[in-house]
Amino acid sequence: MIRALMLSFLLPAAGLKAQETGRFFAQAATETIVLGNYVQIAFVLENGNGGKFTPPDWEAANCTVVAGPSQTSVISYVNGKRHAELKYVYYIAPRETGKVRIPPAKLDDGSKILETAPLELKVVANPDNAAPPTGQQPAPRKEQKPLKSLRPTIRIS
Repeated sequence: MIRALMLSFLLPAAGLKAQETGRFFAQAATETIVLGNYVQIAFVLENGNGGKFTPPDWEAANCTVVAGPSQTSVISYVNGKRHAELKYVYYIAPRETGKVRIPPAKLDDGSKILETAPLELKVVANPDNAAPPTGQQPAPRKEQKPLKSLRPTIRIS
């Protein structure tokens, strides 16, 4: 009986320990970008503990950081299983055409250093300063008309 009771406490703890090992990777919103536009680069930690994040060397990649870093965190439990995701997001603009190699980002979780694989992007010329392709930049905000005030109307007949 005591063994069964001990196992009932140890097994969930072992499951939590197994879930702590995370996966750290980089992803780009697109692999091809037009010069003069920007692209979203996200560094994602799945099912990890977080820690000290070190971004890639943007100068070595010959890119300008347009915005970032922004950080998002999501934790969900589905059927008793925990899923956690931590994202560091940058918007970058390459400075010249050709292949751009984004160096690895690093994350020190206290016990080990995780590193992403490098990303490669293809930067193509921008003929006649064409507008960015769909999905490359946020849609412009539309003007909103003020709401009419709502007044109750009572009709007596």
